[in-house]
Amino acid sequence: MREFLDRCVPASGREWELLWARCAYWLWQIVSKLVLGVVYLSIIAEGFRMLVPVLGRNLYRLPMLGWMEDFEGTYELDMASVMAMFMLVAVCSLWDRILTLWVAEKIGFDHRIREQNNRDSFVLLLGVVVLASDLVLFFVAINEITWSGSGLSITSLFATTAYVAVLVFSIFIAITLREKIAHLKTEPKYEDELQDL
Repeated sequence: MREFLDRCVPASGREWELLWARCAYWLWQIVSKLVLGVVYLSIIAEGFRMLVPVLGRNLYRLPMLGWMEDFEGTYELDMASVMAMFMLVAVCSLWDRILTLWVAEKIGFDHRIREQNNRDSFVLLLGVVVLASDLVLFFVAINEITWSGSGLSITSLFATTAYVAVLVFSIFIAITLREKIAHLKTEPKYEDELQDL
């Protein structure tokens, strides 16, 4: 047991830095996804309900899910809520990959866009489609909630722009924190540098 505890407790300052970097990364992931999950369950799910009314059907009405009617936490869940959660996973996964490629300069608006492999091209195309769909769902829901769906609203357009900026920013922060962990893992230990001297 003592050996296990010795391996778990960081021994050097660099290992402590790595531990704090990992804690910061996972804390950011948990907090940002919880906040985004609330947005998706309330606003994006509402956009799904308005654009595809059949998704407003409660889950307990589906075969083998009747047990959900008996619980307060699951009674109001509908297919739009499930679709909104899948949208959150898709947006975060795809845009994490796209921004990682962008930061690593593997994709861009210049000649590199023609030199991508099929996987990167697929991720880029699917990411743009998913984010555009997310934009439309958010705009429709906000426009309906604030202006009762009366045409184009500058306020709804501004809110949608701010939403996308915050969404991409939260993903970019996660990438930055992950890169810090990778950097700390790959940089040579201070003790090894002293031995080389």
